Amino acid sequence: MVPKPVGPYSLFKFGGDIVFLSGQIGDVGVKDIVHQTRSALENIKAILSSIGLELNDVIK
Repeated sequence: MVPKPVGPYSLFKFGGDIVFLSGQIGDVGVKDIVHQTRSALENIKAILSSIGLELNDVIK
């Protein structure tokens, strides 16, 4: 499930052949860094999946 933005911004934006994702965070209120990291990555995967991409398509 694609996360809802917590503010007035887009989760992603196309710039030609490149997609830019907004910053993602883990679950608010959870102090476990492992859980927060997994949560943020799941958010990223869901956003990518919604536009037909996957983590293998990500560049640094």
